Amino acid sequence: MESVRLEEIMLTDFVTLSSADTLQDALQKAIHTLQEDFPVVRGRDLVGSVSRQAIVNTLRAEGDGYVQAVMIRMVEAAQRSESLAAAFRRLNARKLNLVPVVEDDNLIGIVTRQNLMHSMSLLAESRRFQKSMRDED
Repeated sequence: MESVRLEEIMLTDFVTLSSADTLQDALQKAIHTLQEDFPVVRGRDLVGSVSRQAIVNTLRAEGDGYVQAVMIRMVEAAQRSESLAAAFRRLNARKLNLVPVVEDDNLIGIVTRQNLMHSMSLLAESRRFQKSMRDED
Protein backbone atom coordinates (compact mmCIF):
# COMPACT_ATOMS: atom_id res chain seq x y z
CA MET A 1 0.00 0.00 0.00
CA GLU A 2 2.97 2.33 0.47
CA SER A 3 3.94 2.01 -3.20
CA VAL A 4 0.44 2.70 -4.55
CA ARG A 5 -0.35 6.38 -5.18
CA LEU A 6 -3.83 7.83 -4.86
CA GLU A 7 -3.78 8.88 -8.49
CA GLU A 8 -3.75 5.17 -9.38
CA ILE A 9 -7.04 4.39 -7.62
CA MET A 10 -8.91 7.67 -7.04
CA LEU A 11 -12.33 8.16 -8.56
CA THR A 12 -12.27 10.96 -11.10
CA ASP A 13 -15.89 10.76 -12.23
CA PHE A 14 -17.85 11.85 -9.17
CA VAL A 15 -20.69 14.09 -8.05
CA THR A 16 -20.18 17.07 -5.76
CA LEU A 17 -22.83 18.78 -3.69
CA SER A 18 -23.03 22.43 -2.74
CA SER A 19 -23.30 23.39 0.91
CA ALA A 20 -26.31 25.49 -0.19
CA ASP A 21 -28.10 22.50 -1.77
CA THR A 22 -31.23 21.40 0.01
CA LEU A 23 -31.30 17.82 1.22
CA GLN A 24 -34.05 17.10 -1.30
CA ASP A 25 -31.81 18.47 -4.10
CA ALA A 26 -28.92 16.36 -2.80
CA LEU A 27 -31.09 13.26 -2.75
CA GLN A 28 -32.13 13.89 -6.35
CA LYS A 29 -28.45 14.11 -7.37
CA ALA A 30 -27.65 10.97 -5.36
CA ILE A 31 -30.29 8.99 -7.25
CA HIS A 32 -28.22 9.24 -10.42
CA THR A 33 -24.97 7.85 -9.02
CA LEU A 34 -23.69 4.81 -7.16
CA GLN A 35 -21.66 7.11 -4.93
CA GLU A 36 -22.31 6.73 -1.21
CA ASP A 37 -20.31 9.76 -0.07
CA PHE A 38 -20.11 13.20 -1.64
CA PRO A 39 -17.61 16.04 -1.42
CA VAL A 40 -19.32 19.30 -0.49
CA VAL A 41 -18.15 22.56 -2.03
CA ARG A 42 -18.91 26.22 -1.49
CA GLY A 43 -18.05 27.92 -4.76
CA ARG A 44 -14.68 26.40 -5.60
CA ASP A 45 -13.75 25.64 -2.00
CA LEU A 46 -13.98 22.14 -0.57
CA VAL A 47 -15.78 22.46 2.76
CA GLY A 48 -16.82 18.95 3.78
CA SER A 49 -18.48 15.68 2.87
CA VAL A 50 -21.85 14.07 3.37
CA SER A 51 -23.08 10.52 3.01
CA ARG A 52 -26.18 9.41 1.17
CA GLN A 53 -27.34 7.81 4.43
CA ALA A 54 -26.99 11.08 6.38
CA ILE A 55 -29.09 12.84 3.75
CA VAL A 56 -31.82 10.19 3.93
CA ASN A 57 -31.76 9.97 7.74
CA THR A 58 -32.04 13.72 8.18
CA LEU A 59 -34.84 14.01 5.63
CA ARG A 60 -36.78 11.30 7.48
CA ALA A 61 -36.17 12.70 10.95
CA GLU A 62 -36.25 16.46 10.38
CA GLY A 63 -37.54 17.12 6.89
CA ASP A 64 -35.76 19.23 4.32
CA GLY A 65 -32.84 21.44 5.25
CA TYR A 66 -29.46 22.32 3.84
CA VAL A 67 -26.49 20.09 3.15
CA GLN A 68 -24.23 22.33 5.26
CA ALA A 69 -26.23 21.39 8.37
CA VAL A 70 -25.50 17.66 8.03
CA MET A 71 -22.11 17.58 6.34
CA ILE A 72 -18.92 16.55 8.06
CA ARG A 73 -16.59 19.51 7.91
CA MET A 74 -13.17 18.58 6.66
CA VAL A 75 -10.15 20.69 6.13
CA GLU A 76 -7.61 18.07 5.14
CA ALA A 77 -7.33 16.86 1.58
CA ALA A 78 -4.77 14.52 0.08
CA GLN A 79 -2.41 15.06 -2.83
CA ARG A 80 -2.51 12.75 -5.85
CA SER A 81 1.03 11.51 -5.10
CA GLU A 82 0.15 10.52 -1.52
CA SER A 83 0.40 6.83 -0.76
CA LEU A 84 -2.64 4.65 -0.40
CA ALA A 85 -1.36 3.63 3.03
CA ALA A 86 -1.36 7.26 4.20
CA ALA A 87 -4.91 7.77 2.93
CA PHE A 88 -6.04 4.56 4.62
CA ARG A 89 -4.53 5.72 7.92
CA ARG A 90 -6.30 9.07 7.51
CA LEU A 91 -9.66 7.41 6.86
CA ASN A 92 -9.30 5.21 9.93
CA ALA A 93 -7.85 7.80 12.30
CA ARG A 94 -10.55 10.36 11.57
CA LYS A 95 -13.34 7.82 11.00
CA LEU A 96 -14.00 9.29 7.55
CA ASN A 97 -15.59 7.62 4.55
CA LEU A 98 -14.10 9.96 1.96
CA VAL A 99 -10.74 11.58 1.32
CA PRO A 100 -10.76 14.31 -1.33
CA VAL A 101 -7.75 14.51 -3.64
CA VAL A 102 -6.63 17.97 -4.72
CA GLU A 103 -4.06 19.46 -7.02
CA ASP A 104 -3.33 23.20 -6.99
CA ASP A 105 -6.37 23.67 -4.71
CA ASN A 106 -8.65 22.01 -7.27
CA LEU A 107 -10.64 18.89 -6.42
CA ILE A 108 -9.49 16.26 -8.92
CA GLY A 109 -10.62 13.02 -7.31
CA ILE A 110 -11.98 11.21 -4.30
CA VAL A 111 -11.05 8.06 -2.45
CA THR A 112 -13.78 6.32 -0.48
CA ARG A 113 -13.62 3.29 1.77
CA GLN A 114 -15.71 1.43 -0.77
CA ASN A 115 -13.54 2.23 -3.77
CA LEU A 116 -10.36 1.76 -1.74
CA MET A 117 -11.12 -1.91 -1.06
CA HIS A 118 -12.46 -2.54 -4.55
CA SER A 119 -9.53 -0.82 -6.26
CA MET A 120 -6.91 -2.59 -4.16
CA SER A 121 -8.11 -6.00 -5.29
CA LEU A 122 -8.28 -4.91 -8.94
CA LEU A 123 -4.89 -3.23 -8.75
CA ALA A 124 -3.34 -6.39 -7.29
CA GLU A 125 -4.89 -8.41 -10.13
CA SER A 126 -3.57 -5.94 -12.71
CA ARG A 127 -0.06 -6.11 -11.27
CA ARG A 128 -0.15 -9.93 -11.27
CA PHE A 129 -1.19 -9.87 -14.92
CA GLN A 130 1.54 -7.39 -15.86
CA LYS A 131 4.14 -9.49 -14.03
CA SER A 132 3.02 -12.66 -15.81
CA MET A 133 3.24 -10.87 -19.17
CA ARG A 134 6.81 -9.75 -18.37
CA ASP A 135 7.72 -13.27 -17.24
CA GLU A 136 6.49 -14.65 -20.59
CA ASP A 137 8.74 -12.29 -22.55
